[in-house]
Amino acid sequence: SWYGSKDHLLKSPSDIAFDTHGRLFVADPGAQEIVIFDRYGQRIDSFGHGVLKAPISLAIARNGSIYVVDSARKELLIFARNHTLTKTISFMEKTPLAVSIGVDQSLDVRKTEALYVTCETGVIKGNLEGVFERGYFNAGTKKGAFSGLADVKVAQSSRASSKPKLRLYLLDSLNKSVTALDSFESSPTVAWENRDAALPAGLASDESHIYVTDAQNNQIDVLNALTGKRVSTISKSGTFDGALFQPRGIEMRGEQLYVADSGNGRIAIFNVPGFASSKIATESPLEIYGLIALCILFALASLA
Repeated sequence: SWYGSKDHLLKSPSDIAFDTHGRLFVADPGAQEIVIFDRYGQRIDSFGHGVLKAPISLAIARNGSIYVVDSARKELLIFARNHTLTKTISFMEKTPLAVSIGVDQSLDVRKTEALYVTCETGVIKGNLEGVFERGYFNAGTKKGAFSGLADVKVAQSSRASSKPKLRLYLLDSLNKSVTALDSFESSPTVAWENRDAALPAGLASDESHIYVTDAQNNQIDVLNALTGKRVSTISKSGTFDGALFQPRGIEMRGEQLYVADSGNGRIAIFNVPGFASSKIATESPLEIYGLIALCILFALASLA
């Protein structure tokens, strides 16, 4: 787990995102800042002091620009790669809740990135300059409708396709569902729905699975990306290493899940031992080493 530096610990991390250099950016509304870790878990920088009030979601473009949703300001803020504020965007009567970035399929030859920002009942698409022109809104509690969109992630797959296929996954914390949207012209499909979920808060995906954090049940649901069925759960609740307390933002990188473990004030990391496997390694390194030590002791005892 990553906590920050001794004199500057994380307070209540809400969302996370990686840049192209493998650095992890953390939106921490409790500290009113964005914290940056290197790939080894060392805190190396922070920014947003005096500007951010409650950063709850962020995304990073290939050019290094950082996009931050601030729930207190009810704005999307754009920072340059040197962390200077370049633009603030409000959405009239709509309050932004989450932001994500993906390649615009309509301009696929140029591989142009696009912004996706959610409000409670829909998602808006724009360019990296912060110009928004299109949106999809469907308020309600029926399947495919939205009432409390808490997160949006862009999944792009090249499987069985001549060009990457873009799909938006929209997490609704009130309807307790994940809706898949392939384009603003197509009809949405419900990828997952679980009325037993308490407070779905963040999502991530890979080629085979969707990962949904539940901030009240202190767990991560692992879903089959094709069927939406739950295949596994990470559900160790607590404050010890390897447990979760109010998990929110989540990112997949390589074969590891990085989780904004908000209640514990840290970034929790879980190993995923293979994309085709539904088993999730929830043990911390200390737990694993402890098991190894026990095996060695038993072996020595038997030799004696």
